[in-house]
Amino acid sequence: MPYPVINTRAVILHTHPTGEANRVLTLLTEQHGTLQVFARSVRKETSRMRSAAVPYALVSSSIILSRQHILKDLRVIDPLQDIWNREPVYTSYVALLRFVHTTVPAVGHHDPVIFSLVLDAIRSYTTRPPCQTDAILLTTQVFILHRLGYVHNPDLDSMSLSTVISDTTTSAKQQRLFKKQIKEGMTWQ
Repeated sequence: MPYPVINTRAVILHTHPTGEANRVLTLLTEQHGTLQVFARSVRKETSRMRSAAVPYALVSSSIILSRQHILKDLRVIDPLQDIWNREPVYTSYVALLRFVHTTVPAVGHHDPVIFSLVLDAIRSYTTRPPCQTDAILLTTQVFILHRLGYVHNPDLDSMSLSTVISDTTTSAKQQRLFKKQIKEGMTWQ
């Protein structure tokens, strides 16, 4: 019986070289949460997936779901030039994706809301001024920790990330509260 193939959008959280030309990619996918996939021969110069298999890229992927998930196809959806070309925005974006990589469980966690939170943050990074990147990062981290159950704030249940980020002139008091919640959530973990 053939293994099922899924086509999904994803953000590459981490890459790890294996063998001479292979890579293991950690993807945050839209439908299946965090997945580790084996990308065969992706490091070869002739590979058409080579340019897309870079950390922090927003991609469209085709994955064979088997015992060891195998990457069948990979294409960049959005080159995110607005993020790559602005240093404070890029630094904050990388910090967010590293946070997601270390916080969201690698196996068995299928929460599509976390993927949509990351996409909302990406949209905010491309549309907001660079001076607001810290507020975007902090707000997204709190929402993700809340979604994972590490931060308990009943107010967040009725709020959306885009609403909070549109108010990103977040007061210093609100930012201190978010930082405190992150610290408590991470020490509890």
